[in-house]
Parts: sequence; C-alpha cells; structure tokens
Amino acid sequence: MHATWLKEELDYSPEAVSYFASLKFDFERLGASRCVRLFYEVQLPPVLYKLAALTLAEGHSMAPLEIADLPLSKRVVPYDSFAIWRQSPRGYGRDLRFESGPAQCS
Repeated sequence: MHATWLKEELDYSPEAVSYFASLKFDFERLGASRCVRLFYEVQLPPVLYKLAALTLAEGHSMAPLEIADLPLSKRVVPYDSFAIWRQSPRGYGRDLRFESGPAQCS
C-alpha cells in the first residue's frame, strides 16, 4: 500500500520500505472516529537526491524543506512535521519522552 502511494504520487518504486512510526488520533468523544497516521522510511538512491529526478504525478508542487523550518511551515501538517522532525538525521527529539495524564499506550 505505502509503496503504491509513492508510485502514484512520484512515479517512484522503492526497493524497500521500512515502518517508522504511527500517530493515533481518537475523536470519538467529538462524534468522529479514531484514525491512525502511519509513517515509513524510504532510502532514495543518490541519483534521486535532486527533486528534478522525481516526477510529480499528482499534487500541486514539491519543494525541499529544512528540518528546522518544518514547525513554521504552512505547507506541512503538524503531525507530518512532527514525524519528520523525530526521524531527522540530526536526531532531534530522539531522546524525548512525552507523557500527559495516565499512559494509555497500546
């Protein structure tokens, strides 16, 4: 499924896709459902480091962003920004532990 999205969006079929993390949102109290956002890592070959080597098949545009600019970017939704920030090569947030109220992790 995740590799299919990359093929549809960027006309790219990765050799491997690795699970990274998931964020779970529970909106049942508000009358909506629970949703899960899954994040995966894909290693790009050096030839694709430049965005011009990728083909934008869907969407309006694509552009590189600096990790430090993600929290301020209006082009990246906050939960995507957070996952990218946590995964970044600089290791931002890798030692952070988040807790608020009683833990209800599964």
